[in-house]
Formats: sequence, structure tokens, C-alpha cells
Amino acid sequence: MARSGYRGVYETSWGGSWFSAIKHEGRLRYLGTYDSPEEASEAFRKASVSLRGSAPGGEPEGAEPHSGNRQ
Repeated sequence: MARSGYRGVYETSWGGSWFSAIKHEGRLRYLGTYDSPEEASEAFRKASVSLRGSAPGGEPEGAEPHSGNRQ
């Protein structure tokens, strides 16, 4: 199973499509099969916000990403 470079996104065993899954409360939840890793990643992001209240990076939905430059 090839990794996509996106969290929670994997290439299907037959190739040419991608699936997304998220672990929540000790259970792996299958999110669907998609034509591109980007689509699968968006499904993972939406599920993360819905289940955890934040995007995969830990930022709340709609929060501006920080640049890392604190002043």
C-alpha cells in the first residue's frame, strides 16, 4: 500500500484510486475511495474537524495558520 504524502490517505491495492481513513476513539473509520489523493485528503480534513473539532495540524477550523515568526 503506497503512501500519498497526506495524512490518512492511501493508494488502493489495485492502484489508480485512493482511500481515506481516520482513527477515532480506538476505531478506524473508512471515509471513502477517491480519484485523487487531494480529494481523499480533503475528506480526512473534514472528518477531523467534525470528529475532533480541529484540522489535522491541530488548528481549529477557520484559524489562520501561523508563520512561526513570533514577535
